[in-house]
Amino acid sequence: MNDNCDFDSDWDDEEGEWGDLKEFEDIPEINLDNKILSKRNFAIYDENEIDTIIMNEISNLSKTLGDLDFDEVYHLFIKHEWNTDKVIEDFLKNGCYLAKRKTNFNSSTTCLICFDDIEPKDQLTICNKHIYCKTCWKGYLTSKINDGCLNICCMDAKCKHKISREFIMECFGQVAFTYKYNRWIRRSFITKNQNYAFCPNAKCNLVTCNNGSDNQIDCKCGNTFCFSCSNIHHYPAPCSIMNTWLEKCNSDSENALWLMEHTKNCPKCKLPIEKNSGCNHMTCRNCKHEFCWLCKGAWSEHGSATGGFYRCNKFVEMEKNGEKVNETYEQSRFLHYYSRYIGHNESKTILEKQIVSIEEMLNKKQTSYMLKSITFGHTIKDAINLILKCRETLKFSYPIGFSMENHPQLSLFEYWQQDLEKHCEHLHSLIEVKHIHKLWENKDEISNFYRITKKYHKNLCDELSNLI
Repeated sequence: MNDNCDFDSDWDDEEGEWGDLKEFEDIPEINLDNKILSKRNFAIYDENEIDTIIMNEISNLSKTLGDLDFDEVYHLFIKHEWNTDKVIEDFLKNGCYLAKRKTNFNSSTTCLICFDDIEPKDQLTICNKHIYCKTCWKGYLTSKINDGCLNICCMDAKCKHKISREFIMECFGQVAFTYKYNRWIRRSFITKNQNYAFCPNAKCNLVTCNNGSDNQIDCKCGNTFCFSCSNIHHYPAPCSIMNTWLEKCNSDSENALWLMEHTKNCPKCKLPIEKNSGCNHMTCRNCKHEFCWLCKGAWSEHGSATGGFYRCNKFVEMEKNGEKVNETYEQSRFLHYYSRYIGHNESKTILEKQIVSIEEMLNKKQTSYMLKSITFGHTIKDAINLILKCRETLKFSYPIGFSMENHPQLSLFEYWQQDLEKHCEHLHSLIEVKHIHKLWENKDEISNFYRITKKYHKNLCDELSNLI
């Protein structure tokens, strides 16, 4: 991030670089809880609703094929992984697969699995040739269903006759095991249908049906994820870049976090240095540069007047002014991008925690002259939501930047990124206050920078779509 930027609170785009900013004045109110106001073309279903959808699809195709037997359509859907076109093609070419099985037996026989004698009422077959007892059928089906097998054949190794859903229900009845079979059916339907996806939250059983182009899914459980890859929603980074980035984070992030927590870079050669004891006077073993551990200024500018070896008055003054000692991690390219990736995430989390207190100020501490302002509360709320959105965009812009190591437009991308960062940081600083009167004092500058930052955010997103 570029923090060495001077801001003019009366900046009004005199050169017209961003066009007419009036087009951004009529912006709908956005709630502080960051709810999505735009209508998205997706629906959330529970298990029972998905079962109903499956039954309706089978029933509708059954009618299309001339009232074809329900179980026959069921079998064809399982066989062709819920591809309707292939089901119709198979049926027109090969006809039915499920035999009309015999259910009435007149005499006892021997089970071909356990070799016990079985009475007529306990005999079951699906092909009218191979007869087994109910106990063996249950054991066989239990093993198959536990393994997730849905396209099950007769127990005879050479027999290719298929087992119908009705036959399974007849063997087990309405018991708990039937639920496991239905769960495999449901999973098959969802995983093979490109419009459906499970919520990746392990504690959530809800399913999303997405008929639009927007990959951001806000599940009822509170989880927000990408419909295409089931990772956390990562706009503007595409799934391919995000998957590579997450793999890199899983393998290298622990080392990166350790370096960030325990080391600082030499101001001259950028080599990471660990301080485990001693005073603040540091000497880099690589380039021999001497500097202060706290403020990272040259040690030649330090002495008894600045606090001696164990205290740095310059650093104390920096903290009072809200200044930070930036770490660039130029020796580690991944660490450079990763530190900023988690930095924006942390800044977003901090603001989300502050929203309650800001909302309380707006609801309970506004004075009479503040309440007379129609735009004051709306401007603050819109600015907060924009900052949250910018933090998300900036966070996921760093995986994109990491993937552009040799890209000819990397410098241009970083220029757009820095522009959005500096305006987002400044807008954040105007919002991050403790008293309502400071918000009121900043209201004009907040309004001005809200419009500017919104434009920079749109530009970055538009240009990223052209780059990747």
